[in-house]
Amino acid sequence: MKIIFKESNFFVKSIINKKGFILLDMLFSLFIFLIIVSFLPFFLQIILNVQPIEKQLQNIEWEIFAQQLKKEVRMSESIDVEQNKLLLYIDGENIQYEWYSNKIRRRVNVSGHEVVLQGIETINFSAIANGVKVMVKDQYMQQKEVEVRSYLNL
Repeated sequence: MKIIFKESNFFVKSIINKKGFILLDMLFSLFIFLIIVSFLPFFLQIILNVQPIEKQLQNIEWEIFAQQLKKEVRMSESIDVEQNKLLLYIDGENIQYEWYSNKIRRRVNVSGHEVVLQGIETINFSAIANGVKVMVKDQYMQQKEVEVRSYLNL
């Protein structure tokens, strides 16, 4: 051990001879520490506010559903709301939106089963002037609504 000590004598002396940190070393360390601590709230906010991927997909799915509904309502010749079902009449076809289990499904001429929105707790279709209002509460208890009006006088 003495041999190793003698070979690295230069480094040992330089460390032993320092009485402590100099002011410049302390200021530099404090500067680095303050930079790290200043970014800590941003990192915590990102970590704590991250929505689950399912919730993000639910929002995207809602936007797609709303756009499809707007397109079909604006093309429809008549709109009717019966027993919390939306009935549209387009080019001789009856298109029906209804709540089925925890989904909203679309049926054409009372046949088929096209799921257009999933993870639904409640849905409410209500007729408004020249259109329809759809209010949905999803599985994350977020309430979303869309009002769609037709260009035609129905």
